[in-house]
Amino acid sequence: MKTPSSYLYDLVHSLSKSEKRYIKVQAGSEDKDYIQLMNALLAQKTFNEEQLIKKHRNAKFVKNLATHKKYLYDLILKSLANFGEKEPEDKVLEKIAAARVLFNKNLAEAAMKELNQGEKIAKKYEFFELQLQILELKKNIVKNHDEKAHYQIFKAESECLALIQNLKDYWYLDMQLTVFYYNFTKIKTDEHKQFIQKIIKDPKIQNLSLATTFKSKNIFYSINSKYQRILGNHEQAYELNRQTLLLYDSYPHFLKLYTKEYIGLLFNDLMSYGNSIQFDRFEEGLQRIKSVTERPELKLHRNKKKYTYIKSFVFVILFRLEVFYLLNQECKTKFQRLLSLIPEIQKGLNEYRRLIEIPYQIYIFYYVALAYFHNKLYKQALDWNNKILNNFKDDTRKGLYYSSKILNLLIHYELKSYYFLESCIPSTAKYLKSRRPLLATEKALFRFLNQGLNSVHKNDKHVLIHEFKEKLKELSLLESEKNLFVSLGLICWIENTE
Repeated sequence: MKTPSSYLYDLVHSLSKSEKRYIKVQAGSEDKDYIQLMNALLAQKTFNEEQLIKKHRNAKFVKNLATHKKYLYDLILKSLANFGEKEPEDKVLEKIAAARVLFNKNLAEAAMKELNQGEKIAKKYEFFELQLQILELKKNIVKNHDEKAHYQIFKAESECLALIQNLKDYWYLDMQLTVFYYNFTKIKTDEHKQFIQKIIKDPKIQNLSLATTFKSKNIFYSINSKYQRILGNHEQAYELNRQTLLLYDSYPHFLKLYTKEYIGLLFNDLMSYGNSIQFDRFEEGLQRIKSVTERPELKLHRNKKKYTYIKSFVFVILFRLEVFYLLNQECKTKFQRLLSLIPEIQKGLNEYRRLIEIPYQIYIFYYVALAYFHNKLYKQALDWNNKILNNFKDDTRKGLYYSSKILNLLIHYELKSYYFLESCIPSTAKYLKSRRPLLATEKALFRFLNQGLNSVHKNDKHVLIHEFKEKLKELSLLESEKNLFVSLGLICWIENTE
């Protein structure tokens, strides 16, 4: 039997108060079947179609539930498209639609006026495909004997196609390097070296002047920055990131389209400060990110939906920066500070939870759990860690998901859940081993936990802890093991255990 889709439920619960009000006003009556369905879905804390049917078995929408679900889904999408301030792309599409209507009514001059207005916006924001649609419509409007108009359309279309090709070339080069970076991170073989050199020696990557659009220039810096990170030249990568920020300063209207990407650049800009002692500079960078939502170029105050979305992204980015900075501090300082952030984090989650992407949710849940764990608040740590283990799959944010499985063992060890650990230690080891080779630190940890279960006397446990502590210090020096030490704070934990 096919499992009912939760798409409509997820969409309904993603609506803001003003969006729900707008949809209901458009409906005209609360008695409409699809509005009753929406209210019923809103009342559910988790999606359960069987319970929905059982609870509302006398409601009209239940009789043709599939039809009403599809109608409501389509209606919400259509309503949201008309809700709030129009994006630049929407404005161009409206001009194209208006021109078609006018042309069909033989009002050619008025149609051309609409197309010219749309073309101006399309050029400004580099909507090349829309620009081609406009030019195609102009071909139908200009008079057969107007040779000058024909040439202008031909010239504009040729220029537009050249810009599209330029952007496509840069996009493909970027995708090749991006796939390599995520798969390998560094050059490890001669074959890797040849592959990277072929990309990086392309004239388009060597010469900025060959990038003929804002988007191409943006990709130019992105490719070169990735290349420097692959080589381990973080200072050069940082400088290229700053060049990209300057590019946005030269084309401020693109901030409206790429606000999230711009905030990401500010995040990368700060990562260079995070593990240094220039805390004042780091704080200044945090304030710069916070102020993005107030930038006049964005006019976010006109679009509440986008304003809330960008604020949710800023919330996530600021938390990631705090974590990045704190993980480079001393044990006691970082986990106490992390704990102090939790009320603010809970407030942000209550406000933005449905706007935060799943990988970022996992990130937040994990570090909140870690903060509780290192402050010996183990039950709270277990609650937050279970938010990951019980609600997400391991195909998203794999590294943190695996760390969450290990943290689960540490929490139960501190809670003295020894019966649980007897079965959970081998199952966790088997689970991790089936997905990737076990790290030496993981093997040592599983061995230590198993020995701890069989140890009755305090003196024996003290010896085990001391030996494990020395082993961890040795393993922490290995480059291949460092990520696990950072993500779990193992040295901090074992020192606090004695």
